[in-house]
Amino acid sequence: MWKNIAVDYYRAYSWSGIREMWKTNAGALVSIIYPLFVMLFQMTSGEKCAYLIVYLPMLYILLSVHMHPVRLCKMMYLCPMEADRRMQYIRSSYNFGVALRMTSAFIGTGILVMLYDCGVIVAAEILLNDLVLSLLLPSEKKTDDRDGVFHKEIVCMIFMIAVPMLCNLILALAIADGEPHRTLDRIIFACIVLIQAPLVFRYRKYVHSELEKAVYYEEKTAQKKTRRF
Repeated sequence: MWKNIAVDYYRAYSWSGIREMWKTNAGALVSIIYPLFVMLFQMTSGEKCAYLIVYLPMLYILLSVHMHPVRLCKMMYLCPMEADRRMQYIRSSYNFGVALRMTSAFIGTGILVMLYDCGVIVAAEILLNDLVLSLLLPSEKKTDDRDGVFHKEIVCMIFMIAVPMLCNLILALAIADGEPHRTLDRIIFACIVLIQAPLVFRYRKYVHSELEKAVYYEEKTAQKKTRRF
């Protein structure tokens, strides 16, 4: 099973997968990427280095999230397979994606620790922020959101992107100028505990419901068609 999951995961990096991802999420990605790249022109060389080491893994994580929607390939829906096995495959695919995204985060944080000798607490805060990003699902338009649940989750998703990225970039700039002050560490830790943790606990319910819906082909086909309008 894990071999098939890995093949499906890397198959999404084809040109057609990139084109589909850009077609459905271009506006959101540009709104995230463009302001952050503009900030590079206002930094010193040392700040740029630390900034990119922290920023590039986050960029990869967001691209990976949008390139790997929660659904099976069409053939797996047509194959005779019990719902429990489909759910197991979908959950494993989601966890596999989270693990690979966090691998890039560990690599970036390891490079940062070696180059700038930042403390363990700072490295842990950066990784926790990356973990919040790695848990996200790609946003999809829905036509049956009568109770407004989906729109609430979109607001939750926006904060789960903005807060971790802002915290990590502030830490990167502080690391480039020297070891971050304890006050900054406490502020970032408070953001993780008081803002991000409640958001993650709320968002996990949405993730669970989306994974359950992905078990059935008709549900995901209807959602996929709504994305085109």
